[in-house]
Amino acid sequence: MAFVGFEESQEVKDKNGREIYEGDVVKGIRDSHWHGGYDIVLGKVEFDEETCSFRVDGGGLLYRIEEIEVIGDVYRNPDLLEAASANKEEL
Repeated sequence: MAFVGFEESQEVKDKNGREIYEGDVVKGIRDSHWHGGYDIVLGKVEFDEETCSFRVDGGGLLYRIEEIEVIGDVYRNPDLLEAASANKEEL
């Protein structure tokens, strides 16, 4: 049973004050587990039913990401993730 519906808000805002919704594509940084410093996070916000938490695909828990910014969503622009991933090094 899913607790989150289509485009439900996480009641969390990005660095520009924009609300973050499930399905949004976000970018940000997080502490690296592999080296001193930060890793770039870029992915879709998803609800993980197993842990009952919001995650960024490939980036970990939503609340652990710093400087988070919504760059779009997968519903209005499904090609955004693919294009953003190709340009990840430029972020």
